[in-house]
Amino acid sequence: MPRRVPWGVSRGAALRRGGSGRAAREPRGRRASRGRRVFPRGAAAKPAVGRVNASSAVPPAAEPEEPARRAARKSPQPGVWRRRAVAACKLGLALALLAWLVGRGDLDASSFARPLRAPHVVVLALVLAALGLCLSGVRWWLLLAAEGLSVDLRTAIQLTFIGHFWNMVIPGAVSGDAVKMFYVGRRVPRSQREASWSTVFADRLIGLAALVSVSVAAATAKLDLFWGRPELRGTYALMLFVLAGFVAGGAVLRLDLGRDWRLTRWLVARLPMQQSLSRVWEALRRLGGHPGRLLLAYGISLVAHLFAVTNACLIGGLFSEAVAALDYYALVPVALFSNAIPLTPGGVGVGESVLGKLFSWAGPAAASPAELTRAGASVMVWLRLLMLSLALAGGLLYALYRSDGPPAADEPSSGEAADPAPSPRASG
Repeated sequence: MPRRVPWGVSRGAALRRGGSGRAAREPRGRRASRGRRVFPRGAAAKPAVGRVNASSAVPPAAEPEEPARRAARKSPQPGVWRRRAVAACKLGLALALLAWLVGRGDLDASSFARPLRAPHVVVLALVLAALGLCLSGVRWWLLLAAEGLSVDLRTAIQLTFIGHFWNMVIPGAVSGDAVKMFYVGRRVPRSQREASWSTVFADRLIGLAALVSVSVAAATAKLDLFWGRPELRGTYALMLFVLAGFVAGGAVLRLDLGRDWRLTRWLVARLPMQQSLSRVWEALRRLGGHPGRLLLAYGISLVAHLFAVTNACLIGGLFSEAVAALDYYALVPVALFSNAIPLTPGGVGVGESVLGKLFSWAGPAAASPAELTRAGASVMVWLRLLMLSLALAGGLLYALYRSDGPPAADEPSSGEAADPAPSPRASG
């Protein structure tokens, strides 16, 4: 019967004395094999258990830096505080803009329920908004297929709704894109994850390029308004500058220009996250080799934006009949462009004030400017409510979504045997 360990004697000391328990009951050869370990070359080997003299025993190393390490983990880094301060400033600006609109009478809460008197219009607008979001999923699926990634259309649309949900929970496009990158990365082999993440970035760029194109075309159609008012000249010039940047970037990607230029190397050497940006650039170059798919994705984005403008026209007719239907297609894209500028979380307050001013400036002289301003601000609020309703659907899909579990294995190259990998589960 094994001897008991005396009270107050550590188990290690008992083992060195001959001890008891599992180490004493095991055969000597087995105990020696338990003491042997494989260590990296150059590292000190641990002594065998049960064969160590008390004089040669090495006490465990103390870790006095552990409290400091724990405090460092708990205390946010300066960059975290900076991001929090910027987010707080944006939120404060959004609240200040909303308070300013309400104080001026540009936002009338009593008139928000007016579209509910025509439920068929609200249902039609909700269907168009859902179709526009589905088209965004189709656009992303085309980019995934161009990269040779086996992600089905249903999953791409589902992840698009989930990303939209997170865009509403944490206002801004980055949160939803990060969620899409996480889940799509679990559906592809490890070697293709960076390519899948780059498609999310490219999808965002194509959507912005389409929005800028529609905005420039709309502003050019109303050039007498946008160039005649000093308040709008800067906005029109900014849209032209952004559109020129997109055109130049597309030409560089398509023609593969600037790779060996000394100026390009000098700029890249001073950019942060050089490796990540290089991988994104390579993925965009590969996508540039599929001009047909890119043009199709661009056309899908144009249709999705036109759906949003049509929704504004449907809702706006319930608030004011003074604005012509064609004026919506000339003014709303500019307001959506201003709403995309990251001044406030989700552009809250910016889109309302811009569309209200555009309605008051472009409306007929016989109409009341205050009424037109309220109509424009109310239309933008209802566009947000429609997207919030779709975010609820995205939240339901997120609750029911099941990822693939273990990451997919890499496909074997020629001459190599495929490693066994668990088959992915079907997503819910």
